[in-house]
Amino acid sequence: MIKLLNVFVVYSLVVSSVFANETTTFIELKKIEESLTNNVSESAQKLESLSKNKNEFNSEEIYFFNLLKAHILLLQNKPDQSLELLGHLDKLETSSAGREGIKHLLTASINHYKGHSVEAFVSLDKSLDLLDKIKKQEYKSRILINAVGLYKDADLIDFSLDYGRRALVLANQLKDPSKICDATYELASIELLTKKYQMAENRLLSAKSYCEKAQHKILLLGVSYSILELRIETGKLDKAREIANELHPKMIDYGWDVLISASHSMLARLELSEANFKKAEEHAKKAYKIAKKTNDRKRMEVASRLLAQIYTELENDKEAIKFYKEYMELNDANKTRIRQRKMAFDMARRGKLE
Repeated sequence: MIKLLNVFVVYSLVVSSVFANETTTFIELKKIEESLTNNVSESAQKLESLSKNKNEFNSEEIYFFNLLKAHILLLQNKPDQSLELLGHLDKLETSSAGREGIKHLLTASINHYKGHSVEAFVSLDKSLDLLDKIKKQEYKSRILINAVGLYKDADLIDFSLDYGRRALVLANQLKDPSKICDATYELASIELLTKKYQMAENRLLSAKSYCEKAQHKILLLGVSYSILELRIETGKLDKAREIANELHPKMIDYGWDVLISASHSMLARLELSEANFKKAEEHAKKAYKIAKKTNDRKRMEVASRLLAQIYTELENDKEAIKFYKEYMELNDANKTRIRQRKMAFDMARRGKLE
């Protein structure tokens, strides 16, 4: 689930200094940027209010405004509209290598989410190529952290670890709890993926501490979810239940379909582990329905596997076979996507060299 998390937290509480030559509009845009991921609806309203004076914006303000608008559209589950707006930014100029890097990063993240892997890696390389030109360290941190997730999803673990370590070094240099939380979490997710459970636990508990200090709402949800997953993986079901009872309402309240579907799947897995098959079925069906509505194939794969297992336990062979077949199709497609991502990475790099 959390593989997609950083797609939606590209700014991740960027803290900006205010310079004397910045306009009132620019300062307001920076304030929106800082709070964007913690309160999407309020940020959208503030941006809409600023748009009333859009005809008076200078070129830098227009670029910044549209970049924030694209990110808000993404957070509102409108990736196509976001990508279209980012395309329009290619026709505009900015003096900020940082904001240009974030534009490429958002473009990479959306293309990755949509399965356009070559385009995703091309855009990611463009953002990475700008690192030496970017003055604002917070933007550098965001690009490094998002590179971790994209490489991890392509099963390029060595690349992912390298960028994760670089992101953590930079975060520690910045002494920014939000960035340390983010980078630590990403490294923990790799350790969880590779079943290094003790290392993952230490890293996740550290990430949680920093996320709490930073009041980083969405990543704190992600860290808590990963701790829940770890507790289930290691058979500590009582502790898992405590986390799930507290976490699930928060996931629902945040309102992002990816989180809600993933949370229902994890609850289904927990109920299945405790042989509560009817409750497991209820949560798995909800997870599947939400994932299917948004065409989220990764979460459909998870939910269909759970439903196949649950219906097997309930001795409902017809439904078990139906969902097992769907799971196998989705699983094969996912393996194909991973191979394609690796090929896309090679293609993007070859194209860059040519």
